[in-house]
Amino acid sequence: MERMLRIALLVVVSVVLSYLALGDEFITPLSGVTVCLDPGFGGDVDLAYTGDKTGPEYDFKESEVNLRVSLFLKRFLEKAGATVIMTRTGPPEEAPAIDKRIAIAMENKAQYFICVAHNYSKNPDISYTAVYYYPEFSEPSFPMAQVVSAAVAKQLELQNLGAQVQEYPLLLQQRIPMIMVCPNFISNPAEEERLKELTYNRKEAAAIMVGLAEYFLANPPGAPMPPAETPAPAVPTAPITTPVAPPAPEPVVPAPDAIGPVKRFSPLWRSPVDGRIDQSWIYGESYGDLAVKKGVSFIVSAHTPVVAVADGQVIVADTSGTIGPSSPYKNCVIIQHDKMLDAQPVYALYGQLTEVSTSAGQHVRQGEQIGKTGIPFTSAELGRETELELEIRLGENSQADVVNPELFIQHTSNGTGMIIGRIVDDSGHALPLVRIDGAKKPDDYLHYEFSMTYGEGANSSPQWEENFMIGDVIAGSYTLTTQYGTKDVIVEPGMVTFVEWEVK
Repeated sequence: MERMLRIALLVVVSVVLSYLALGDEFITPLSGVTVCLDPGFGGDVDLAYTGDKTGPEYDFKESEVNLRVSLFLKRFLEKAGATVIMTRTGPPEEAPAIDKRIAIAMENKAQYFICVAHNYSKNPDISYTAVYYYPEFSEPSFPMAQVVSAAVAKQLELQNLGAQVQEYPLLLQQRIPMIMVCPNFISNPAEEERLKELTYNRKEAAAIMVGLAEYFLANPPGAPMPPAETPAPAVPTAPITTPVAPPAPEPVVPAPDAIGPVKRFSPLWRSPVDGRIDQSWIYGESYGDLAVKKGVSFIVSAHTPVVAVADGQVIVADTSGTIGPSSPYKNCVIIQHDKMLDAQPVYALYGQLTEVSTSAGQHVRQGEQIGKTGIPFTSAELGRETELELEIRLGENSQADVVNPELFIQHTSNGTGMIIGRIVDDSGHALPLVRIDGAKKPDDYLHYEFSMTYGEGANSSPQWEENFMIGDVIAGSYTLTTQYGTKDVIVEPGMVTFVEWEVK
């Protein structure tokens, strides 16, 4: 029986490559398998892609492409004998909430959940195929993501980023094996043109089907899954020492002299590395199902030394190479700094390291090396250098207590200023994920095109109560532009310009 299934799936792979031009009679190797197909609803990616622009050239939406590919994939799966449940077949405004999508899958006894989406980036040059899953190394989502990503990249002749673990809201609620397939970048001009064509959408669906068939060929539906194998923790690079008591915390009041809306910027801490903050996804930003960014990423070379931003005690020195309860990043150091902020303890998380050169309980001084940079979410093969992830947590050592690190660390450039502000409605409520154009950073800042107000889950600081900030802005006069209008600001070297922006 298993041999017949393998033969049938091999036939599916070969025939799908010709886009399943089949008659009514065909072997059905996936008979008895129920798949829930979820066309990504675009959401904030649609908004980020089109902004407030109008006209026929801006009618193209990620949500529409997702639906086209999903409908083609539905037909291919059904030809192979699967029962397919769709979470939506209409426009994105008909898309149910995430919990409802999960409920649709469970009510119909789906065995697999596949979301079809397309990536978006501020950088128009970025292009790769990726398949996302959660949690790390979960079976069978992890191997399925690996196989599908490799097949899609091969069929579409794209860079393969592979299986990527991500805390997308949809993936966090999985009840059955689940993957999110992102074949292309809608923000890449060349890929955008292809994505407008139905023939290419069909090719994407066929490539996904090839990957699924290859996966089921090695893992027949209904066969028992082997237990998940999680890599053994790495041996710590530094010995565990007896904890030492840090110096008594000292209160800090960072609010400098104010002259109207302008305040002098006096950074509390030094930068952990000598490098720019990556502008492709900054604190508080979110696109579509992408989780809100809880920190900042520094673009630096691999194995760059990482130093403590201030004096403090190391409370976590994780070298396990896996994501843990304290950190969403592999290999991290968390330091509770000696000085408090508004009478609250401050924690700095340094994540995605390749080496950790400190240990829990050790007291470190500002500028002391604690590790070296490691591998980022995107790989060096894509023309990106490696990254350091930095989070600042205020009050508790938790991602629920993050604040924007850029508010507290020194600027990279000399002679620049900072814009901090709030965009609120006429009731004073902060407006989330509003795109802000018009500011200018130094030319060597990669991927900076616009900023956004914070999304849900990104906290304001108690000092500023802001919902957006733009750091390292070249001094001068600017007109900030949003979908709600414009605001004129002046940026002075070494100063913070605060903007209170109420929209009607």
